[in-house]
Amino acid sequence: MIIIRRVLVLKGGGIRGLLQLDSLRILENHYDEPICRIFDLITGTSVGAITGGVCALGQISMESYIDSFLRYFPSIFKKHWWSGIFKPVYQRKHFYSMWDAILGENPIYMRDCKTKFMCTAVNLCTNRTHFFKSWEDEDKDELLANQIAKSFAAPYFFGQFVDEKNKAVWVDGGAGTTNTPVDRAYAEVINQGWYKERTEIIILGTGYVDLSIPFEKAKKQGQLQQMLKFMSPVEGGLARIQSTLNKIRRMEIITKANPLITVKYFDTDIGKIFSGTDKIQYVQQYMSFGRVIAEQVERYLEDSKIPFH
Repeated sequence: MIIIRRVLVLKGGGIRGLLQLDSLRILENHYDEPICRIFDLITGTSVGAITGGVCALGQISMESYIDSFLRYFPSIFKKHWWSGIFKPVYQRKHFYSMWDAILGENPIYMRDCKTKFMCTAVNLCTNRTHFFKSWEDEDKDELLANQIAKSFAAPYFFGQFVDEKNKAVWVDGGAGTTNTPVDRAYAEVINQGWYKERTEIIILGTGYVDLSIPFEKAKKQGQLQQMLKFMSPVEGGLARIQSTLNKIRRMEIITKANPLITVKYFDTDIGKIFSGTDKIQYVQQYMSFGRVIAEQVERYLEDSKIPFH
């Protein structure tokens, strides 16, 4: 029997994580299995970590999770009059309320994941990106919700996560260059020895924005415009913008050396007006973009005819 390993990579993007959910529902329906049974490894950053953690637990269907996402995420992105002045714009406690509401109030640990789960955050004490792994001794006894909260602890939005137990201060994994952690997913394929087997890495995006400008406009940019271009605050900085496509192109080249491994990236251009991570007023439009990505996934599943392992 041919063994097929599958890896799911979920990009960060705040409320735009909604764009991934219809594709996950399509995958569940296609294989008639929960996501945790389809994928051998699930990895995500920020909102990708939230959705990835729910998928790895396998306690609710994607249909149910979509309903919960639409019900609870507006409260997660609820602003107060003092938002962004003395405290972060949003309160992390609303995430924990959602978590308890959809999964119950009993403690859930990393080890409770039904498939391998990995999420990422940046440690400000070391200035290094760290990956929390559900199967490793140092992480498996940690509360899953806390590890996920570290992954979406975006500066300004939710604020840093102070980890007294481990003497670390965490911020959003997307604050570095791992908003789409496909390279680390590939590294885990090697660590697990799956590179000797047929392996499929599926990446679900959260929409991208074409920020290119004409040559004549670019050459006339002043110093302030150049700095703003570099920082690109709405999309998390120029390095973050470039990182996803750079990683995808790099994976396309790397996997040529091993025809057993394929990398498929599904995403869509959403336009500048819908950029940002907290624009809950565009939920309906994000759902429409999500259907565009889901159609890409659906066509791929029909064309590839890869059997369930």
